Amino acid sequence: MLRSPARSNPDAGTAPVSALPIEDSFADTTRFTDLSALVSWGRLAPGTTAFQLGPHNGQQSISLIREGPSSTLPHAGLAKSTDLRGFSSIDYDFGKPVDHRVATLSIEFDVAWDEFDSAGERGKLHVIVLHDYPGNGVVANQDQNLAETPFGRPAYTLVLRNGDNGAGGGQPFLFYGGGSDLDGSLAIFQTMWWLPGFVSPPGGGTVGVDEPYPQHSWIRSPTAVATTEWQRFRFVIAPDRMQFFQENNLLIDFPLPRQSAAPLYRYFEQFEALHIYWRGVHQVYLSNLRIAAQ
Repeated sequence: MLRSPARSNPDAGTAPVSALPIEDSFADTTRFTDLSALVSWGRLAPGTTAFQLGPHNGQQSISLIREGPSSTLPHAGLAKSTDLRGFSSIDYDFGKPVDHRVATLSIEFDVAWDEFDSAGERGKLHVIVLHDYPGNGVVANQDQNLAETPFGRPAYTLVLRNGDNGAGGGQPFLFYGGGSDLDGSLAIFQTMWWLPGFVSPPGGGTVGVDEPYPQHSWIRSPTAVATTEWQRFRFVIAPDRMQFFQENNLLIDFPLPRQSAAPLYRYFEQFEALHIYWRGVHQVYLSNLRIAAQ
């Protein structure tokens, strides 16, 4: 079983300290780890970021670079070594793990899109809560380290899509775990490299076509949510359920029992980090992020 490096041992006098609450206005890059700067992409110099900070529709935000030699648009793929390969992502390390059995994790943020997509795939934003994260954080040049899990393991995921409520749908959805591993796994491209932004719902099936939880591992929102104006979203994981809100409207209510017959179901008892991934074909702006536990 693949593992990420262990967290510090409290018995050794190095107990981790909680970094929560985290509030990020994206005035600078000091609060997150930029995964795009930890791998080579686009034949650019090592350490080149895929992200830009700046105002959008009156709010400070983070988004992908779209102009100049560092434009991410030609490199949004997964299959070539010069692609971003899912590394158009940022991480927030919680420091001290959050005990899911007794605490509620709340992730709030504003999002705006530049355009819509009938299926919602080209402007996806993945918000992934990790239950296992490297003890010393994510480090450079680990994309081909398939012997370990250098980018952590997923517990619960929100997939935001820029669907327009047309025939293709493009609604957001929630799911647990990832891949074919009961512990949850991020995706790997053809045994060649990690795709740290990608995680597939366990148990197979097609979201929006097959039956939702408990027959499968997901529940989809009844409506698409994408807009070119700023909206506030909230992803809440309580001890017994996870929920997705658009403004104050509850769109998904997903029960989290301690045991379930759903495919590859596991109740994850702790959370160690947050991972946010931009698919990057369509532009997505993120602003005013807040992560808290109580």
